[in-house]
Amino acid sequence: AAGDFIAKLPSTKFRDLVLNEGISMRMAKAAGVNTAHTEVRPITELDVPGKVFEEFTEFLLVHRCDRFKRVDGSTGRVHFEELTQAIGLDARKKYHRLDAAMLALLEILKVSDASGIDDFDEFFRRWTVNALLGNTDAHSKNWGVVYPDGRSASLSPAYDLVSVASYFDSVAPNDLAINRALDESLRKWGEDQAEAMAKKAGFLQFNRARRVVRETMKVAALE
Repeated sequence: AAGDFIAKLPSTKFRDLVLNEGISMRMAKAAGVNTAHTEVRPITELDVPGKVFEEFTEFLLVHRCDRFKRVDGSTGRVHFEELTQAIGLDARKKYHRLDAAMLALLEILKVSDASGIDDFDEFFRRWTVNALLGNTDAHSKNWGVVYPDGRSASLSPAYDLVSVASYFDSVAPNDLAINRALDESLRKWGEDQAEAMAKKAGFLQFNRARRVVRETMKVAALE
């Protein structure tokens, strides 16, 4: 049977990861990002080994965005693909050629009958929030598309948003090397980078991308 939820367990390496992701998801939503609904819940609600209860107090409950309810109350599946699947990229290379993967995602959304200007805005809003949060885990597997009609793609709600940059000072300098490299790119993100990406994808409304970045930053500052 199709389940309605995903339970994300705590991390022994980053012990506040559940709270980090829960807060990051709430902050992203406050800034206007379409996020999957998440809740930080007591770990005692789960049927897991006793040792987990001894070490941790909370887990992250994620409401699945690729489900729907039938008339009879049963749960049905909506087809979902991680971006790596959608573009045929080896999942082990999820951090490789990220710019090319993002360009491919924009091109998918551009030609899809199920996508529209809202997805275009959401794409640039989400990258802006990633930059503000220091979410250096925004690799190709952490972007997804759903197919409401089983054929045409639209951007899935955001998931797995975490402020990874928050951990840089607490680990060895050579730890999280890939994330640190992406952080250098995220620190440069702004209207110019959004315009360049929109132009590469063939969007004529590149000034709209600039406006989305600018407005998202203003909303995030107020929130």
